[in-house]
Amino acid sequence: MRVRLESSRQEITLKGPLLGRGGEASIYAVPGRSYLAAKIYHNPSDEHAGKLAAMLAAPPVSAPSAGQHVALAWPMSRLLELGGEDRVIGYLMPRIDKAHLLWEIYNPGVRREIGPHLHFGSLLRTARNLAALVNTLHECGYVLGDLNESNVLVSPQGQVSLIDVDSFQTPAHDRLYRCRVGRPEYTPPELQGVAFAEVDRLPQHDAFALAALIFQLLMQGIHPFAGVSSAGGESDSIAARIAAGHWPYAWTRMTSIRPSPHAPPWHVLPPSAQELFRRCFEDAHSEPDLRPTAAQWQHGLEEAEHEMRVCPSDASHVYHRRLDRCPWCALSSAVRPVSTAVRGPLAENRRPTDEVRKIKVVDDPLPPRRQSEPASEPPPPGGAELVLRAIGMATEGSTWMVWVGVALVGAVAGIVYALHHALSNRSFSL
Repeated sequence: MRVRLESSRQEITLKGPLLGRGGEASIYAVPGRSYLAAKIYHNPSDEHAGKLAAMLAAPPVSAPSAGQHVALAWPMSRLLELGGEDRVIGYLMPRIDKAHLLWEIYNPGVRREIGPHLHFGSLLRTARNLAALVNTLHECGYVLGDLNESNVLVSPQGQVSLIDVDSFQTPAHDRLYRCRVGRPEYTPPELQGVAFAEVDRLPQHDAFALAALIFQLLMQGIHPFAGVSSAGGESDSIAARIAAGHWPYAWTRMTSIRPSPHAPPWHVLPPSAQELFRRCFEDAHSEPDLRPTAAQWQHGLEEAEHEMRVCPSDASHVYHRRLDRCPWCALSSAVRPVSTAVRGPLAENRRPTDEVRKIKVVDDPLPPRRQSEPASEPPPPGGAELVLRAIGMATEGSTWMVWVGVALVGAVAGIVYALHHALSNRSFSL
């Protein structure tokens, strides 16, 4: 296939095996330019051409120099069909090599094969880099729309790249080019069942997908809404649980879904991440504005990175310094996962430079519930109150018995008064 670069009018030939093929386009290598790739649409349209023009006019990051990390497979030039019309049929972009899809990184079995050096700290760094990149796009007016585990690439150093960027919701001076696609398992509750081509996406919609991917990175590939039903019967789909707000780790929302038995215990998550997940999947279910932003995720994960410690028994184990022992050692040696959680007051083990409470190991797969203050005990009832309670139980509404009760109360009160008066005048003796 021969195409022409719009920017230079140079003709190039695309041949050889495809680098990839999807429902909308195919990816070709560019002969003689191993650092470039070409995306050719199966059915190019005027909307493709307009969106590419808008993206070329406002790139969110500067073009990388030779050898630099490529964060975005951003259009470099539109590609034209040879002929009289010069129809736009695709675009030229940077080629990203030596990187793995995000799902290959968060899947523990695959990760052991392709990146045995990657530990929990590495996954935290990857999550932070992803949040930073999403934040940059939001600041430039772009919304990803279809953020999922198959369009995020991760380098061996934990650097993140995004591909399929032409699906982003893109602003132009005269219109908004919408993102027409999306995956239900990364779609927030308010957009479940909505036709994506008919809705303007918002950064808070991306924030849901971002939180889901971060959860999978930190929880060994388990989706945040994966779990088992404690009520039995056929389990709902992930999309149905998202729509209903059935997050297995919820503190305040009632749900019959329990965490997946394959998930690590909740305590492996740093406290800052725990709070951000709770806000995203619980508080923001009916109030999307409460969903943590990409910038807040970036800050929270940076904080968590500084609070990690290396296991003294295994240098490949990294965990939060608040835990009293390595959870990964416990998980690898236990027959079934052992989790830790805060339940009631704990003895504190403080260091001079680190005011951190140690969490001890208990068998609990759920996050700690919020502890409410115990109600204060009411004072014991007085004599008159006891009499009235007895009367109330005995009379069952009989009017004449009520009057009898009143008389008895008066008698008791008179006796108490007489005793008090006698004692005060010291005229009472045994």
